[in-house]
Amino acid sequence: MSDLRFSCTCGALTGHLMDASPRAGAHAICHCEDCRRTLAYYNIPLAADEGVGLFQTNPDNIRIDTGRRYLGLMRLSPRGLFRWYASCCNTPLFNSSTRPRFPFSSVLTRNMIDTDPLGPVVGQVFKRGPNGKTRHEGMGRLVAGMMLRTGSALVTGKWRQTPFFNVETGEPVATPVIAPRDAGRAGS
Repeated sequence: MSDLRFSCTCGALTGHLMDASPRAGAHAICHCEDCRRTLAYYNIPLAADEGVGLFQTNPDNIRIDTGRRYLGLMRLSPRGLFRWYASCCNTPLFNSSTRPRFPFSSVLTRNMIDTDPLGPVVGQVFKRGPNGKTRHEGMGRLVAGMMLRTGSALVTGKWRQTPFFNVETGEPVATPVIAPRDAGRAGS
């Protein structure tokens, strides 16, 4: 296992994923409308059948080395997932739960130089089939792994090691910005 470096597009915000390996999380591809909208919101094009590469892991595995002041927070709706980005160049970086006691996060793999240490993709979710219906591949493995990792972090207290929240107050380290309702949608 080794640390895997990531950075925003301009390089002002850098960090690393500690002990990057299949044991630390799950390599997945998400095709959901919200993940695709997030990239579109930041003007990152995706092909119609392309998903968003993610590594699901706990926040205690994520370290921000430089540019912490650039860590911004966006939501697609007032109740939506936290979507963290580098405000210096509008690079989407992470997704997380909205509270520290649910220690779930995913790192967008597009910001990593090498994803080989993460292992193969073990799941694809919300993938459109030929009939237009969405289907999931490996969903059981993704959910089971997430539950085991989050449960372990709660029991061991590692949920307190997060770059995303002030654990004393439960507040995110950045003020959430709610994206306009039509943000990232076709024609907007």
